[in-house]
Amino acid sequence: MRPEGGFPFAGVLERVFRPRILLAVMTALQLLWLTVIWVTGAASNAWKLPYLAGHTLVAGGLVYVLPPRFWSRLRWPPPALPSHRRPIILAFALAVATAGIAYASFQDVLTDERFLLQASEIVAQQGLGSFFADYRGIKWLGGQHPPLIPMVYGFAMRLLGTNVLALRGIATAVTVGTVVLTYLLAESWFDSRVGLVAALCLLSMPYCLRMGTAVLTDMPVTFLFALGLYLTCRLSRGRRLGLSLAAGICIGLGLVSKYTMLLIYPVLFCFFLADRRLRRVWPQITVTVITSASILAAWLLYAASLDAVASHARTVSRYAGAVTGGGWRYGLEMLGTELPSALGLYNLPLLLLGGLWLLRARTKSDLLVLLWVAPVMAVVALTLPDPRYFMPAFPGLAILMARGLVGLGQSRQRILLLALLHCAGALYLFADWYRASFVFLP
Repeated sequence: MRPEGGFPFAGVLERVFRPRILLAVMTALQLLWLTVIWVTGAASNAWKLPYLAGHTLVAGGLVYVLPPRFWSRLRWPPPALPSHRRPIILAFALAVATAGIAYASFQDVLTDERFLLQASEIVAQQGLGSFFADYRGIKWLGGQHPPLIPMVYGFAMRLLGTNVLALRGIATAVTVGTVVLTYLLAESWFDSRVGLVAALCLLSMPYCLRMGTAVLTDMPVTFLFALGLYLTCRLSRGRRLGLSLAAGICIGLGLVSKYTMLLIYPVLFCFFLADRRLRRVWPQITVTVITSASILAAWLLYAASLDAVASHARTVSRYAGAVTGGGWRYGLEMLGTELPSALGLYNLPLLLLGGLWLLRARTKSDLLVLLWVAPVMAVVALTLPDPRYFMPAFPGLAILMARGLVGLGQSRQRILLLALLHCAGALYLFADWYRASFVFLP
């Protein structure tokens, strides 16, 4: 499969990105990642590293030597889903949910997860009145975050109790929804094969299950970000007021979940400029923006009455200035070590391949993917020193990877399998991990 349109380095790319070369590079990058962790003493559970090095070599060697006829018999992903695609999507979602719950039961409680659980317990045990009465005094939450996610988990605690695994089941359900949305967006822009590969690419990123199975704000915001884009793009098919309101409510809920949801506005603006069909429904787009902004405004007005707006603004400004305000080491640490760990350093060749493929194909759908990823990645890289803030771009990055992988034909099967195996190794390391040292920070 080759995209239309010329590309100046097409012949070079086809030689460099041969499947067997990709497999070798992916395995070498995973070994490099483990070596850096060992040399710098970054892992609190360094005893796992030799086992993971062995796992990496065995996985890479096994996928490398299996004969082509083995992969040709799989014939997966299929060239197109049948008309009754819903059972297949449900089966895929069930598999993701099973893997997520298994990892949720295995992973230690994260630091921010503990803070969010404590805030949720106030809602569950004392009610919303007490929750908002001392909102500024709630550790971690009151000084920097809007209230929706702890409210949701607080109400869930009333029904399920304080069992962390049960609450992580809700987080896993949101992750399943994000994976399905990644498929739906890729299918609507390209086809079902790209959609299935994109869903698997998202799962090959360690932070998808690591953060997606924990009681945190990051995956809900990623889900609402992707859902807001999906609903807005569907507006291009017709002028439907109900859909525009639904998109606005979805984006508004994201805004009162975490302020990084604000990044959806530059993405939507770029979509509006790039897609003529969206410009034709500008009244409905306006309704979406006004609806979402009204929800945020309502929260900010109420937060002002709680004296929380000023503290939130100070916290966001402090984080935003961590990189640009002379803290270049934070940016270097994030881009050099933390973000590659979140995405999987072994996925770097696939991200590069997908980006070059999009630039070579140059379709409108390819442009939309780039306009999703580029603003989010650029703004976060220049302002916020934490890889979790990049997560709203992760489904877009997965679609970008899928574009390149689908072009490799049946070889994508072994490459996807290797990426998932390397991801499993990274998740095993992260299950009881805490950062013992940094590379670029003192």
